[in-house]
Amino acid sequence: MSDLHGPWLDCPWCGGRVPLAYLAPSDEEPGAAAGVCTDCRRRVTIMPPDDPLAPGP
Repeated sequence: MSDLHGPWLDCPWCGGRVPLAYLAPSDEEPGAAAGVCTDCRRRVTIMPPDDPLAPGP
């Protein structure tokens, strides 16, 4: 594994690291972000939380 300096997410498949800098908008899931684990090389998709400071509807 390469020496990564955070921040990162833990891979749900292997516990490896998915650097936040590697995340990009997902083509498959609207509003989600996708990245690749540096250990197992699997694609990881996350749904970022809503912005708590955003104005309400």
